[in-house]
Amino acid sequence: MDQLTGLPLYHICFEFWGSIFCFLAVIAVYASRGIDKKRANLLIGVLVSSALVGIADAVAWIFDGNPLKIAFFAVRISTFLLFLFQNILIQCGTSYYRYLMITAKTSGEERKKIMKTWNGLRFFVGLCCSITVILVIVSQFFPILYAFDDNNSYYRLPLSVIQQILPAVSMFVLLFFAFRDRKHLCKEDFSCLILCIALSVISAVSMALHYGISMSVFVSDICALFMFVSYEIFGGHVAARREVEIAERDADIAHQKIRIMQNQIRPHFIFNSLLAIKQLCVEDPNTAADALQHFASYLRVNLEAMTDEQLVLFERELDCIREYVALEQADPANEFQVVYDLSFVDFEIPLLTVEPMVENAIRHGLASRKKDGIVRIKTYQENGMATILVEDNGSGYGSETRQQAEHRSVGIANVKERLKMQCGGDLSIINTGRGTIVKIDIPLPGARPE
Repeated sequence: MDQLTGLPLYHICFEFWGSIFCFLAVIAVYASRGIDKKRANLLIGVLVSSALVGIADAVAWIFDGNPLKIAFFAVRISTFLLFLFQNILIQCGTSYYRYLMITAKTSGEERKKIMKTWNGLRFFVGLCCSITVILVIVSQFFPILYAFDDNNSYYRLPLSVIQQILPAVSMFVLLFFAFRDRKHLCKEDFSCLILCIALSVISAVSMALHYGISMSVFVSDICALFMFVSYEIFGGHVAARREVEIAERDADIAHQKIRIMQNQIRPHFIFNSLLAIKQLCVEDPNTAADALQHFASYLRVNLEAMTDEQLVLFERELDCIREYVALEQADPANEFQVVYDLSFVDFEIPLLTVEPMVENAIRHGLASRKKDGIVRIKTYQENGMATILVEDNGSGYGSETRQQAEHRSVGIANVKERLKMQCGGDLSIINTGRGTIVKIDIPLPGARPE
């Protein structure tokens, strides 16, 4: 205890308490990570590095000048770790503000310029820190920057000024570019950045001119805690609010897109059905009456569902398909067949998902072979998916006119987008050369791929 009497105990206490506050800040940052987890993780690196700097310096002060054998190792190891963590802290701080700069809302070219600049700055700061660390490592074996006397007391050598000059130079460079790019940071983050750099430069210059109480350790703790306050008050909370706003906006956009795409499909089907019935009224009034009955059945089944954006049972979609097929087959010129191979129907899909594909197969795929055309609708369950196949034996995409191809592609694009947004499904097209296969895959709730 006699060896501790002359030590600045208040200094040691400040360092330990600063480290404790930094660790508490780490817990708070980790617990409040919002949408920007990358920023939170970088700030955690800064806080942990600052805490370790304080602990290492406190231990070095405790054992400095102590003749005990344990002090021989303790003071040397803690001094080495002090300088190591200081340089790691500088690197972490640079990476933190580099991230804030490159994630700012900027245009493409301006963003590339900022990334190039701050990537270069991070490399320059890393180079300065690496040189310092190498000199510190060498100093463990050859007295270059500092040494210890027989009583294990630390003392600096003339070249120790390098430890202060290199960080000061890197801080001045950062200060210059921080002012240049200040418009890309919010006012609070920019103020915190300037304050941290200014305090670091003052600390480095003061330590180079006079060695006493480790001002750099106090400064590192103050800067780290300022960054924490900036993150929590102006970063974390803003990010959390932004996350909610983005989620609400995305949900609204998705809702509107579903409405638009459904409205694009529904009038199209009704329009085609009315045209078919109109033609039958002239050629075969009795068949036209049957067609009107099928059309009325279609409207009765789908009147409520047409305004429902939720998923529906496949059986309801199948009713739509049957009514549409009946409308098309009411025309005596259409002698195609529709084959149903339904081994699995217990699943839900967005309304009017398969029907437009059947319509494409009949109106476009079988356009040139109405006499012997076949459309096969097949469903099965496999690997956690409900799969629907709509196959036709038509002439495929290559024989379509440009207008037909554009018409089919619009319907397919709409269905594919709705599948993706409403149930995570997918749609793919296979042109076999002897027809077309449309494959729809829909994930089943709670199912896992085998």
